[in-house]
Amino acid sequence: MAKTTEKKTKTAKRKRVSINALEKVMKSTYTPEEVITWHDIEVTITKTLPLKDVIGMVNDVVESCFALDSGDFLPEIRDFAIKSAVLERYANFTMPSNTSAQYDLIYRTDAFAAVYTHINIEQFNEICLAIDRKLQYKTDSNVEAINRQMQTLFDSFEDIEKNLSGLFEGMNNESMAKLVDAISNSRLDEEKLMKSYFDEKEAHEAKAEQPELKLVETVKEG
Repeated sequence: MAKTTEKKTKTAKRKRVSINALEKVMKSTYTPEEVITWHDIEVTITKTLPLKDVIGMVNDVVESCFALDSGDFLPEIRDFAIKSAVLERYANFTMPSNTSAQYDLIYRTDAFAAVYTHINIEQFNEICLAIDRKLQYKTDSNVEAINRQMQTLFDSFEDIEKNLSGLFEGMNNESMAKLVDAISNSRLDEEKLMKSYFDEKEAHEAKAEQPELKLVETVKEG
Protein backbone atom coordinates (compact mmCIF):
# COMPACT_ATOMS: atom_id res chain seq x y z
CA MET A 1 0.00 0.00 0.00
CA ALA A 2 1.47 3.29 -1.11
CA LYS A 3 2.12 5.94 1.48
CA THR A 4 1.16 9.49 0.76
CA THR A 5 3.32 12.23 2.07
CA GLU A 6 1.88 15.64 2.99
CA LYS A 7 3.91 18.63 2.09
CA LYS A 8 4.05 21.23 4.79
CA THR A 9 3.84 24.70 3.43
CA LYS A 10 5.19 27.49 5.47
CA THR A 11 3.05 30.59 5.61
CA ALA A 12 5.08 33.74 5.53
CA LYS A 13 4.51 35.98 8.52
CA ARG A 14 2.55 39.05 7.50
CA LYS A 15 4.30 42.32 8.01
CA ARG A 16 2.06 44.57 10.06
CA VAL A 17 1.64 48.27 9.39
CA SER A 18 3.08 50.21 12.27
CA ILE A 19 1.20 52.86 14.23
CA ASN A 20 3.75 55.47 13.19
CA ALA A 21 3.21 54.68 9.51
CA LEU A 22 -0.55 54.94 9.89
CA GLU A 23 -0.28 58.25 11.75
CA LYS A 24 2.06 59.59 9.04
CA VAL A 25 -0.54 58.86 6.36
CA MET A 26 -3.27 60.49 8.45
CA LYS A 27 -1.26 63.66 8.99
CA SER A 28 -0.32 63.94 5.32
CA THR A 29 -3.83 63.36 3.93
CA TYR A 30 -6.27 64.62 6.55
CA THR A 31 -7.18 68.26 7.12
CA PRO A 32 -8.67 68.65 10.63
CA GLU A 33 -10.34 71.99 9.97
CA GLU A 34 -11.57 74.01 7.05
CA VAL A 35 -12.49 77.69 6.97
CA ILE A 36 -15.27 78.79 4.63
CA THR A 37 -16.98 82.11 3.97
CA TRP A 38 -20.73 82.00 4.45
CA HIS A 39 -22.63 85.23 3.70
CA ASP A 40 -19.43 87.22 4.39
CA ILE A 41 -19.05 85.35 7.72
CA GLU A 42 -15.96 83.26 8.45
CA VAL A 43 -17.02 79.76 9.58
CA THR A 44 -14.56 77.19 10.92
CA ILE A 45 -15.59 73.60 10.30
CA THR A 46 -14.20 70.49 12.01
CA LYS A 47 -14.40 67.83 9.33
CA THR A 48 -14.40 64.81 11.69
CA LEU A 49 -15.52 64.91 15.31
CA PRO A 50 -13.43 63.30 18.06
CA LEU A 51 -15.02 60.34 19.85
CA LYS A 52 -16.08 62.31 22.94
CA ASP A 53 -18.01 64.76 20.75
CA VAL A 54 -19.66 61.90 18.87
CA ILE A 55 -20.91 60.42 22.15
CA GLY A 56 -22.00 63.85 23.36
CA MET A 57 -23.90 64.59 20.15
CA VAL A 58 -25.75 61.26 20.25
CA ASN A 59 -26.75 61.78 23.89
CA ASP A 60 -27.82 65.40 23.34
CA VAL A 61 -30.05 64.57 20.38
CA VAL A 62 -31.65 61.56 22.11
CA GLU A 63 -32.41 63.53 25.27
CA SER A 64 -33.91 66.34 23.18
CA CYS A 65 -36.46 63.89 21.76
CA PHE A 66 -38.16 63.40 25.13
CA ALA A 67 -40.25 66.03 26.93
CA LEU A 68 -38.70 67.13 30.22
CA ASP A 69 -41.99 67.33 32.15
CA SER A 70 -43.79 64.20 30.94
CA GLY A 71 -41.09 62.08 29.29
CA ASP A 72 -43.20 61.80 26.12
CA PHE A 73 -41.35 60.78 22.96
CA LEU A 74 -41.13 63.63 20.41
CA PRO A 75 -39.89 62.14 17.11
CA GLU A 76 -40.49 65.46 15.32
CA ILE A 77 -37.55 66.94 17.23
CA ARG A 78 -34.98 64.43 15.89
CA ASP A 79 -33.96 66.07 12.59
CA PHE A 80 -34.03 69.57 14.06
CA ALA A 81 -31.84 68.49 16.99
CA ILE A 82 -29.35 66.80 14.65
CA LYS A 83 -29.01 69.91 12.47
CA SER A 84 -28.58 72.12 15.51
CA ALA A 85 -25.87 69.79 16.88
CA VAL A 86 -24.04 69.85 13.52
CA LEU A 87 -23.81 73.64 13.60
CA GLU A 88 -22.55 73.65 17.19
CA ARG A 89 -20.19 70.66 17.12
CA TYR A 90 -18.91 70.50 13.53
CA ALA A 91 -18.86 74.29 13.13
CA ASN A 92 -18.39 77.30 15.37
CA PHE A 93 -21.99 78.51 15.41
CA THR A 94 -23.47 79.67 18.71
CA MET A 95 -27.13 78.64 19.01
CA PRO A 96 -29.67 80.38 21.27
CA SER A 97 -30.98 78.50 24.32
CA ASN A 98 -34.57 79.16 23.25
CA THR A 99 -35.79 76.16 21.23
CA SER A 100 -38.12 78.18 18.99
CA ALA A 101 -35.34 80.62 18.13
CA GLN A 102 -33.04 77.69 17.31
CA TYR A 103 -35.69 76.20 15.04
CA ASP A 104 -36.09 79.45 13.09
CA LEU A 105 -32.33 79.80 12.54
CA ILE A 106 -32.07 76.20 11.33
CA TYR A 107 -34.95 76.27 8.87
CA ARG A 108 -34.85 79.91 7.74
CA THR A 109 -31.16 79.93 6.76
CA ASP A 110 -28.89 77.67 4.70
CA ALA A 111 -26.33 77.34 7.51
CA PHE A 112 -26.73 73.59 7.86
CA ALA A 113 -26.41 72.99 4.12
CA ALA A 114 -23.23 75.08 4.02
CA VAL A 115 -21.60 73.07 6.81
CA TYR A 116 -22.94 69.66 5.75
CA THR A 117 -21.03 69.60 2.45
CA HIS A 118 -17.69 69.93 4.28
CA ILE A 119 -17.98 67.33 7.05
CA ASN A 120 -17.14 63.63 7.16
CA ILE A 121 -20.38 62.18 5.74
CA GLU A 122 -19.49 58.60 6.71
CA GLN A 123 -19.10 59.63 10.34
CA PHE A 124 -22.27 61.75 10.22
CA ASN A 125 -24.33 58.83 8.88
CA GLU A 126 -23.01 56.56 11.63
CA ILE A 127 -23.94 59.18 14.25
CA CYS A 128 -27.50 59.31 12.87
CA LEU A 129 -27.69 55.51 12.96
CA ALA A 130 -26.48 55.49 16.58
CA ILE A 131 -29.11 58.11 17.47
CA ASP A 132 -31.89 55.98 15.96
CA ARG A 133 -30.67 52.85 17.73
CA LYS A 134 -30.52 54.63 21.07
CA LEU A 135 -33.97 56.16 20.56
CA GLN A 136 -35.37 52.71 19.82
CA TYR A 137 -33.69 51.26 22.90
CA LYS A 138 -34.95 54.05 25.14
CA THR A 139 -38.53 53.90 23.87
CA ASP A 140 -38.58 50.11 24.27
CA SER A 141 -37.22 50.47 27.81
CA ASN A 142 -39.91 53.03 28.65
CA VAL A 143 -42.65 50.69 27.41
CA GLU A 144 -41.26 47.85 29.52
CA ALA A 145 -41.09 50.13 32.57
CA ILE A 146 -44.73 51.17 32.08
CA ASN A 147 -45.78 47.53 31.75
CA ARG A 148 -44.01 46.69 35.01
CA GLN A 149 -45.69 49.62 36.76
CA MET A 150 -49.10 48.56 35.46
CA GLN A 151 -48.55 45.00 36.66
CA THR A 152 -47.56 46.30 40.10
CA LEU A 153 -50.71 48.43 40.14
CA PHE A 154 -52.91 45.48 39.20
CA ASP A 155 -51.29 43.37 41.92
CA SER A 156 -51.99 46.15 44.44
CA PHE A 157 -55.65 46.25 43.41
CA GLU A 158 -55.90 42.52 43.92
CA ASP A 159 -54.38 42.84 47.41
CA ILE A 160 -56.81 45.64 48.26
CA GLU A 161 -59.72 43.54 47.04
CA LYS A 162 -58.64 40.61 49.21
CA ASN A 163 -58.17 42.84 52.24
CA LEU A 164 -61.56 44.49 51.82
CA SER A 165 -63.20 41.11 51.40
CA GLY A 166 -61.82 39.97 54.74
CA LEU A 167 -62.49 43.31 56.40
CA PHE A 168 -66.24 43.33 55.79
CA GLU A 169 -66.80 39.61 56.15
CA GLY A 170 -69.55 38.79 58.61
CA MET A 171 -71.09 42.28 58.70
CA ASN A 172 -74.81 42.49 58.07
CA ASN A 173 -76.64 45.13 56.06
CA GLU A 174 -77.35 47.29 59.09
CA SER A 175 -73.68 47.36 60.13
CA MET A 176 -72.57 48.12 56.58
CA ALA A 177 -75.05 51.01 56.40
CA LYS A 178 -73.71 52.50 59.63
CA LEU A 179 -70.14 52.14 58.39
CA VAL A 180 -70.96 53.88 55.12
CA ASP A 181 -72.69 56.65 57.07
CA ALA A 182 -69.59 57.05 59.22
CA ILE A 183 -67.44 57.35 56.09
CA SER A 184 -69.71 60.06 54.69
CA ASN A 185 -69.82 62.04 57.91
CA SER A 186 -66.10 61.79 58.67
CA ARG A 187 -65.04 62.55 55.07
CA LEU A 188 -62.74 59.51 55.06
CA ASP A 189 -61.07 60.41 58.35
CA GLU A 190 -58.96 57.30 58.95
CA GLU A 191 -59.23 57.30 62.76
CA LYS A 192 -63.01 57.77 62.78
CA LEU A 193 -63.47 55.21 60.04
CA MET A 194 -61.53 52.51 61.87
CA LYS A 195 -63.27 53.32 65.16
CA SER A 196 -66.67 53.01 63.52
CA TYR A 197 -65.70 49.74 61.90
CA PHE A 198 -64.43 48.12 65.11
CA ASP A 199 -67.41 49.39 67.11
CA GLU A 200 -69.79 47.80 64.63
CA LYS A 201 -67.72 44.61 64.47
CA GLU A 202 -67.63 44.25 68.26
CA ALA A 203 -71.37 44.88 68.48
CA HIS A 204 -72.00 42.27 65.81
CA GLU A 205 -69.78 39.69 67.54
CA ALA A 206 -71.31 40.37 70.95
CA LYS A 207 -74.76 39.89 69.53
CA ALA A 208 -73.71 36.60 67.95
CA GLU A 209 -72.32 35.31 71.27
CA GLN A 210 -75.52 35.95 73.26
CA PRO A 211 -77.39 32.69 74.09
CA GLU A 212 -80.70 32.22 72.41
CA LEU A 213 -83.55 33.03 74.86
CA LYS A 214 -86.52 30.69 74.81
CA LEU A 215 -89.95 31.86 75.91
CA VAL A 216 -91.44 29.53 78.52
CA GLU A 217 -95.16 29.64 78.97
CA THR A 218 -96.30 29.34 82.55
CA VAL A 219 -99.43 27.45 83.26
CA LYS A 220 -101.65 29.03 85.87
CA GLU A 221 -103.25 26.68 88.37
CA GLY A 222 -106.69 27.14 89.42
